Amino acid sequence: MPKITYPQKHISIRVPWHDNQWAGTVCNNPKLNTACLKLKSIADSKDETEEGKIHGRSIQELMDEGIKLPPCVSERATFMADFDFDLVKQHPYAKNNSDTHGHFRPTTVRNPAYSAAAIPFLWLMRGEVFGNRKKKIIGKVEHYPLDGVSLEFEPTEEELGFNTNWVQDKRNHIALLECFWNHVQPVESLVFFYAKQVPLVEDTGRRVLIGVGRVK
Repeated sequence: MPKITYPQKHISIRVPWHDNQWAGTVCNNPKLNTACLKLKSIADSKDETEEGKIHGRSIQELMDEGIKLPPCVSERATFMADFDFDLVKQHPYAKNNSDTHGHFRPTTVRNPAYSAAAIPFLWLMRGEVFGNRKKKIIGKVEHYPLDGVSLEFEPTEEELGFNTNWVQDKRNHIALLECFWNHVQPVESLVFFYAKQVPLVEDTGRRVLIGVGRVK
């Protein structure tokens, strides 16, 4: 079987607003940074009082001292940090859906210097992958070499015990993610960092470009 040649594509990565250049520190004025609250995970967990006590400090120093990190770190607010660090990730289903995902253990994720985790949201949503007639969405299975992706692999909602818009099966995950990343070519592909909200900008319905670089 001939090897598939994938056309080059570029990627975008969402980051929260930060007042100190995303350089691996806590904001200089956490209380005044309300733009980052546009992201739900930050709005639900941000503690302005505690962050005020460690304002401007390096994430690296805080980790060495065992101090709790601001939630923005998990939202890629450190993509310009010049040092490596590890984050421990817990699967979001593990706590509230222990019957089906309680066996998922916390996982350590390495973050190299000047890096950010890229999550291909649209490539992991059922409607986008398999299509949605009501919304007139043609699934990615119609556009890309995704013969290994199948609805037959997907568990029913009854088996999961809750509703979800996300693709669940490991086999589908592997096929989808490999296809996505095969379109991203090192050095040639660009990465666009954007924020959903920034200070002094009224039009919050759009995205604001923060910076552009090359995928290495």
